[in-house]
Amino acid sequence: MGRGCALGIFGTTAKAQRVIPNKAFQALACGVPLITADTPAAAELLTDGDSAVLVPPGDPAALAAAVRSLADDDELARRIGAGGRAAYERAASEAVLGARWRKLIEGLL
Repeated sequence: MGRGCALGIFGTTAKAQRVIPNKAFQALACGVPLITADTPAAAELLTDGDSAVLVPPGDPAALAAAVRSLADDDELARRIGAGGRAAYERAASEAVLGARWRKLIEGLL
């Protein structure tokens, strides 16, 4: 059976559409398979079936199916976890974001 997963955000509010919670970044950094809502914010970083399992916001049946799919398929869970880690390293790691912040701050000086 599967090795577990992390759950992101699933709300239907305007805020839920524009944020990726810190717990999602932590899961990605650790290579834990992530399930989260398919939102504009998630689309900036994640790809369904590659770096996360994306489900419609506010759809508990889709969330339950996604959890079952990862629990039942070790290879899928491994692939999603590795893809999430790669997405994190490419676009959200401390090295990437630190360089981006440094450039912004230096531009203000």
